[in-house]
Amino acid sequence: MRFSSVTTLLLCHLVLPTLTLTTPAPVEYGRCSYSSKADYLDHLDKTNPTLPQGFKAYTSDLTFVPKEAPSLGELPMKLTAILPPQNSNYACVLTKNVLCGAPITYIKSLPSPSLTSGILINNKISNVLPSSSGLTSISSLESSFRSTFSLPTGHILPGSTGVIGWSLPVPSMLTSLKTLPSTPQLTPLQLASSILTTDRYPKIRSSKNIIALGKGAGMIEPNMGTMLVYIMTDLKVDDMQTVLRKVVERTFNCISVDGDESTSDQVVLVSSGLGSSVESDDFERELETVCRGLSRDIVRNGEGTSHVINVRIEGFGGKDEEARELGKAIVNSPLFKTAVAGNDPNVGRVAAKVGSWCGKNGFGCEGLRMSLGGVEIFKDGCFQMDADKESELSEYMKECGFSETADYMEHEREVTLDIVFSGGDGKAEVWGSDLTKEYVSVNADYRS
Repeated sequence: MRFSSVTTLLLCHLVLPTLTLTTPAPVEYGRCSYSSKADYLDHLDKTNPTLPQGFKAYTSDLTFVPKEAPSLGELPMKLTAILPPQNSNYACVLTKNVLCGAPITYIKSLPSPSLTSGILINNKISNVLPSSSGLTSISSLESSFRSTFSLPTGHILPGSTGVIGWSLPVPSMLTSLKTLPSTPQLTPLQLASSILTTDRYPKIRSSKNIIALGKGAGMIEPNMGTMLVYIMTDLKVDDMQTVLRKVVERTFNCISVDGDESTSDQVVLVSSGLGSSVESDDFERELETVCRGLSRDIVRNGEGTSHVINVRIEGFGGKDEEARELGKAIVNSPLFKTAVAGNDPNVGRVAAKVGSWCGKNGFGCEGLRMSLGGVEIFKDGCFQMDADKESELSEYMKECGFSETADYMEHEREVTLDIVFSGGDGKAEVWGSDLTKEYVSVNADYRS
């Protein structure tokens, strides 16, 4: 087992809304909250003191001048290595964007069996379709990585995040890479912090046997920000690829920050195999709890995000996948997102999106009921709003809000929208973010 020194779990991370919504319920209060950045980081550090058995991690800093934009001068970059025991089993789910980054193309080309001896991650540049060959850059870095850590066998998995279209500063990265073994081994918190770009704070979720860390703040509409997720366990698990794909479908594929699918998304699961064996079903349940929490953290840490929106759908006349697409259409609606940002319970925007999507996709809205924060807003074909509800719901949205510039997780409250149809079996739950001026500012200034 991992974390023999850890006797408690992040219990607050296990409080998850149900998908069975026969009676719409308000967002759950009383979840974890933090008073400051120091409080949040201290919590992550104390509850995640070590990586699972067999894993090590290192990072080094370097600077570079982008040849595509030399006027920007020297920029910082971090190069991070995760090392499981040689030839450890791994599974991965990758972006479906056909104009994908070189790391995605490279990983897709790797032959069976799925065994890895290391992961090499850089931030700042995503290595996507640069003028020089991104795959050639990976080959040079892989060769040096193997030599530096004496890794003759096992796949090396690259991960890159940052500006699209820039070339990696390979000479500077090679110099930095050689210093990695002499740097201190990283704690989980240090590792999670080393892969960030525009993220405001690191994100970690864990259980007794699994630890997962992720980065992602913008360009988040996974189809499996830029989203990189690395999951480590010491458990022996059969058919990790099938388990991971099922869990990703129910977690990371149910979130959206801005509706843009990244060129570089990857979720990687590695097992050191140094712990006990576990049934696939048991591991799947544990993994889903961890990934469910981390996926929501990624939304909460979205660029300029000041509210997390949770849309829960049941009784839909189509498949679960179609119900999920309806949910994503709602959380990606600029009109609804901006209303939430302004603490404005403009429920007409929700109804308009539901009706529009259903009409375009051949579904009716029979028996439609909607509630916001547990307060009924629509039934029997008409709105159920009045002045008191307007005021109540505005206050509710304010209570669910947080600073879009905070460098720590203030709380885990969500603006919850329940949409219940009649007569169908389709259900879904998705999470999205609001849309603030800060999001525009971050992305307008991203490269400048």
